[in-house]
Amino acid sequence: MNGLLVFITIAFLTLSSPGPGVLFTVTNSINYGVRTALFGISGLIIGMFIIAVISASGVGLIITSNPTIFTVLKFIGAFYLMYLGYNDPSQNNGQYFPLKIT
Repeated sequence: MNGLLVFITIAFLTLSSPGPGVLFTVTNSINYGVRTALFGISGLIIGMFIIAVISASGVGLIITSNPTIFTVLKFIGAFYLMYLGYNDPSQNNGQYFPLKIT
């Protein structure tokens, strides 16, 4: 019973605090309008769906049970983050979405 109370407390705190997806959506809505923010929301939904499919299919268990595959994926993720940092979209005159959506 004690573990269930801890789980419920942590789940409540996690769900009640805004995460990066909510902050991303609110920022895009304020800066670029609702239509542009819908593209970001779509990306978040697609990402969550991919993670859910990977988890449900058992691929996540295979990845975490094999240290070599897990290490390779961590390095791929690290290099991807370095690539994103090097190609900073804010260098585009402060526009994160250079395309005009009308």
